Amino acid sequence: MDTSSADTVETSNVDEVDTSTADESNADRRAHRRFAADELQGLREARIKHGPQVRLVDCSTGGALLQSDVPLLPESEAMLELVGNAQLSIVPFRVVRCHASIVESRLVYWGACAFTQPLEIAELLESRSTEPIPSTLGPADR
Repeated sequence: MDTSSADTVETSNVDEVDTSTADESNADRRAHRRFAADELQGLREARIKHGPQVRLVDCSTGGALLQSDVPLLPESEAMLELVGNAQLSIVPFRVVRCHASIVESRLVYWGACAFTQPLEIAELLESRSTEPIPSTLGPADR
């Protein structure tokens, strides 16, 4: 492998949790189809409520892969806010595992998260709207 390439990605484990059992180690353990972030045409933004900024890599009804500039602590719980065309979806999640990578000379963290309740993903699959999301703030709050 040519390590002089600018596209080379180095990885190192920060914390890995093996959640598979011997019976399912060779089977696909995902129960729901994953959608890449660019397939979610109705998604405008993803963020952790009261937490670090994240980028949604992929998402399913049961979980998501998040990219962050800070590590996501395995077994920690938080709320993921997904801003769609017409609504805000908030789904609680638990971090299953997190690992670090060097991407384009920058350290990033990849957090695999399991939702503690199913995400209704249909609205996020709809085409993007050009209309702004109505603000919930009054003129005095801006």
